[in-house]
Amino acid sequence: MREDQGVRSILASLFLLPIGAAFAQQLSDRDAESYLKQLAASRSGAAVTEVDFSETRTSPLLKEPITSQGTLQFEPPDHFRREITSQNGSTMISDGTTFWIYYPALKEAERYSIKSAGGAAAAAMQALVAAFQVRDLERLFQVTVTRVDDSYRIVLIPRQHAQRKFVTSIILLIGPTRELSKAAWKSPDGEITEINFANERSIKAGDFTFHPPDGTEITTPLGR
Repeated sequence: MREDQGVRSILASLFLLPIGAAFAQQLSDRDAESYLKQLAASRSGAAVTEVDFSETRTSPLLKEPITSQGTLQFEPPDHFRREITSQNGSTMISDGTTFWIYYPALKEAERYSIKSAGGAAAAAMQALVAAFQVRDLERLFQVTVTRVDDSYRIVLIPRQHAQRKFVTSIILLIGPTRELSKAAWKSPDGEITEINFANERSIKAGDFTFHPPDGTEITTPLGR
């Protein structure tokens, strides 16, 4: 388990380690392994997790940050649903094979093959879902765990090169009752996404399929 210099520079600019934190201590490998096992066990009966979110995305290509709110559903290994609840909202859905982005106000949908590009997109999706579920972390990532007051900060560096094509690092903040409180990740092009989570709950089943409504214009930006 290690934390490279690049991740340290990210941490310096993110909210996950407040300057005023009264206590911050990196866990030993043994203690970190024990904590990760406890986290995984706390979710062992949850087939699908649903949570409300508030997201801020910044990028060198954007003049101003983009903010959004909505709900997330995720199910291992690569099922994902993201609903943005606004007048010009959108829905992102992955069933592990196809990834859709649907814009209801425009009656447009984008379709992507997750298995294309040598499986890189599928690997990245698997990494994000595993991070949100805090499962299989040591198998998929190099992991550093730091206790911050009564919470824990987890820094994740993807092990697979395919995953690092989409996300170079993921940072989680786990609350005192082991709920996912905040997350942030950085892409190779310098885009940083920061999310605040609330009302985490387990549900029996999620909806990870998408059938374009009649009249929807479908495009395939990557040609598949």
